[in-house]
Amino acid sequence: MVACQYKMLLFPSNPVAVRDFCRKFQEEAANAGFERQLGEGIAAVRDVAIADSYDEAFELAVRGAGTDFFNYFQHFGYMENWRDETDPEVKPLTFSTVEDLTKRIVDKGWLLCGTAESVTEQIAELKTCYTEGGNLEIFSWNMYAQGNLTTEETVDQLRLFGEKVMPHFTAQ
Repeated sequence: MVACQYKMLLFPSNPVAVRDFCRKFQEEAANAGFERQLGEGIAAVRDVAIADSYDEAFELAVRGAGTDFFNYFQHFGYMENWRDETDPEVKPLTFSTVEDLTKRIVDKGWLLCGTAESVTEQIAELKTCYTEGGNLEIFSWNMYAQGNLTTEETVDQLRLFGEKVMPHFTAQ
């Protein structure tokens, strides 16, 4: 039998949607003759902002992904991924401030924000596909900080992730 090489990029961040997508991918792989563990062959796409405190990380997130989504992506409907029941019915969903938009994508779990310890915990929860027994295969950092943060801030984000977050997952 030939191994299935297809990898799914998983953009949604709602835990129920993540579980459902992971289960559906596992089911469809089985229908095609490939046995997959829950999360195998799936790459969760997220952004990350790490600092010594949540407030510092949030400020980086505002200037990074928040700025890009506010100035560009929200105008093409990308914020529909994070719509909730309190939002107006007008489409596409847009936010009046970059801070409000950033708060939404943090609250919805797409932008992992906080200290290295809390980001590690958020990734660990995601890795389980938000369920017992899941083992998400790939974490894809969609780094919007490039160009919005200084070179030093961007390098520091990479260093913090590499030194304080990645070691928790490299042996897994």
